[in-house]
Amino acid sequence: IAEDLTASGAITVGDEGRRALSEGHHSLTLGAVRRVEGDFRLGDAVRVLDAAGHDFARGLVSFGAPLLRQVVAGKTARSGETPPRLTDEVVRRDDLVVL
Repeated sequence: IAEDLTASGAITVGDEGRRALSEGHHSLTLGAVRRVEGDFRLGDAVRVLDAAGHDFARGLVSFGAPLLRQVVAGKTARSGETPPRLTDEVVRRDDLVVL
């Protein structure tokens, strides 16, 4: 994942998200996502950035960028409703490489 795939976008996480991924070996969950960049699709490779913008991980996403932006914002494009969550994992631990 880290070397062979070109990243289609980036996901920025907060300090706690970075610690969970780097030290706790957890999946990247919706609660850790602070910003979404790019136009990636389900299954694409993305860079994972910390709050300072440092690239520290790569992973394969479980959401496309448009839906992830909506979920992170807490609303869908239709009438401000909160979308149902199929999964809380944005990048599963098995699909994540910490650099």
